[in-house]
Amino acid sequence: MMLKAQSETNLEVISDTTKTLLANVKISKIGLYIAPEAQYSQLAGEFTTFHGVSIMTIVNQKFAIGATFASNQRSFTPKEINANEALGLRYRSSGLRLEYSFSPHKLIHLSIPITLGFGHASVDSINAVLRDYDHDRDGRSGRREFRNGSSFGYIQPALNLDVNVFKYGKWFIGAGYRINVYTEENTSALVNLTNAQLSGLTIQTGLKLGIFGVNVKRKPKENI
Repeated sequence: MMLKAQSETNLEVISDTTKTLLANVKISKIGLYIAPEAQYSQLAGEFTTFHGVSIMTIVNQKFAIGATFASNQRSFTPKEINANEALGLRYRSSGLRLEYSFSPHKLIHLSIPITLGFGHASVDSINAVLRDYDHDRDGRSGRREFRNGSSFGYIQPALNLDVNVFKYGKWFIGAGYRINVYTEENTSALVNLTNAQLSGLTIQTGLKLGIFGVNVKRKPKENI
């Protein structure tokens, strides 16, 4: 019997287990929030106002991932691109946002959002830009904007100061820098914008509204 047991031990098959980067990550809480925000940001060497919104999923109250959208004011006419007529610069972007919060349970804490985005920017007479705005409100597509504009891609790291206002809401304020890494040339454009013109400092503030932590960890079964 002893020889048989030893033989079975020697013949034991050891199976290989695939190792993964996130194998030890335990998800105990998840959440969801929407964050409308206002920005004051550089474009073509001048500051202009932006409005935007992010929709984020939170894991363990610290790490968030989601989508973000932003656009600038319609009447923006930077001097750097103006010649004989007032030219408006219209900017729209969307992208993936990643965010990490330090000690989110504290009243005041820091968060680091990083956005990987892409979008479309166009330069046209200010009257044409405003007409496109009216077309959008009427449900019609502003095709002129896309014909005269260029696509771009950017990376934007930032640092925010977050304040827990109440259980379902936070207020944040911070600053970041938009680094444009790619701009497509367009032969139909009045002005081909450069990476430098689409890059710039951004100051932002807004609200995070949602549920920041729902316990999803299974409770151990009680022994009867």
